[in-house]
Amino acid sequence: GHQLVEATGVFKSMAFVSPLLSNSRSFRCGDDKFRCDRRRFKPSNRVRSTARRISMGSDRTTRQSGVFEDSNPGFIEISGADRARFLHNLSTNNIEALKPGQAQLTTVTNQNGRTVELLTVLAGEESLSVLFSGESAESLYSLFDMFIFPRDKVAIDNRSDKLSVISVFGDLSMLSDKDVLTPEPGCFVQTEMDDMSVTIIHGSGLTLEGFTILAEKDNARKIVSFLTKSGFGNEINEDEWDLRR
Repeated sequence: GHQLVEATGVFKSMAFVSPLLSNSRSFRCGDDKFRCDRRRFKPSNRVRSTARRISMGSDRTTRQSGVFEDSNPGFIEISGADRARFLHNLSTNNIEALKPGQAQLTTVTNQNGRTVELLTVLAGEESLSVLFSGESAESLYSLFDMFIFPRDKVAIDNRSDKLSVISVFGDLSMLSDKDVLTPEPGCFVQTEMDDMSVTIIHGSGLTLEGFTILAEKDNARKIVSFLTKSGFGNEINEDEWDLRR
């Protein structure tokens, strides 16, 4: 496996480097040169424990079903006749080719071509719904607003504070047993779960099979309870979610 080392140079950071390195060796990252000294780094018990769990590939991190709620997602709705052209011009994928019911990943870039944010775009009959990291909600809304010109038939609505995102990794057929519609790959469905309206997107956000649920914030805890009681495993916290990612 890889070893954790201390990297020193223009700045200090934690880095993963090959175990073939000697005790002290230089390497390049872009235009900067760093010097690694693995003798000076002593991993904490928490680092050792995390590394051990990853290297063992335990059921807890690779096979078990689970549920994770993100109560602070980023979510912007784009409406108007020019909505597809507007988002198409600001992102890297072919948004204009999307049909209602389809979902697609794309990225928003700045004027220099650098990635600003990764988006999941849901094409509805009358709007595009954009899902992304909640930390970027205000900045992405401002970016979109900046590129709406007077003649554009586009309106944007920041609904980040009204929704929760629930990620589930597990067997999709389990929902069918509960009479809940499930989407095909590359698609989403609007349906009901335990008498509550939800949007279900194919894919869990992990390499594991699963799906993503958009729910009104007031219903999120009820949805999580329904899923755990339906056999999708236990709810996991943010640290456990990050470990799986």
